[in-house]
Amino acid sequence: MRVAIRRLRSMIRDFAEIADKFPLRSLRKRLKALADSLGAVRDRDVFAEALAIAASRTDDPTILECLNAYIKELEDFRRSSHAALVKDLSATRMEDLTERFDSAMEACVSQRGLFQVKSVDEGADRIITKCAGDFARAGDAIYYPSSVERLHRMRIAGKHLRYSLELFSEFPPDRFAPFVDSMRKMQSNLGEVHDCDVWCVRVRERFVEQGQKKGPDSAERETAAWLISYFLRRRTRAYRSALRLWGTLDLDKFAAKS
Repeated sequence: MRVAIRRLRSMIRDFAEIADKFPLRSLRKRLKALADSLGAVRDRDVFAEALAIAASRTDDPTILECLNAYIKELEDFRRSSHAALVKDLSATRMEDLTERFDSAMEACVSQRGLFQVKSVDEGADRIITKCAGDFARAGDAIYYPSSVERLHRMRIAGKHLRYSLELFSEFPPDRFAPFVDSMRKMQSNLGEVHDCDVWCVRVRERFVEQGQKKGPDSAERETAAWLISYFLRRRTRAYRSALRLWGTLDLDKFAAKS
């Protein structure tokens, strides 16, 4: 559901490239709020799964006990996040969002200047070229392995490019067609890098910073050190894969006309 909203928000951004006035823009905040609510649930699911996989990599009883306790905490947090999500997905709120969306779409398609592009091919070329240019400009982040924010912005730009390529899969400009599979792989690698960055912060907050408030706990510190080391190994593998893949991309074609 969250991915579907991401794709919808991406399509709204794409549509803005060929529309003079853009009533759908007012819906983007509402969609983002819903995506954030979904993310609060889904992020805990993914993190709990990552911790469970990590637990299968160790037979240290002290670390396993801390990991199992943390997974239980995440399950409790997930229940509260899911309760908030249920409210956001109530029939009343969904009906209101649907009505607003339909009204905005009607206003969009009635614009005189909407069809300023002569064909879907031309529209695809304009949209994908812009997204490709954004990704190419953000791509220098790949040479800054410790820059979490820069790599995150590169990931977001790459995600938008990937969604646009998939949206116009039947009409991609020839120079971008070879990049579709590469962008899927790049997104997978950059997504893993981002997840590991976020997880390392959560581990530090849970096992180190909270521990400083209630007093030192050697078991929790040992668990934090082991977990961060584990996630850093995962991050390094994903980063190296992204770096190798970046070296295979024809940046001249990415930068063309952008």
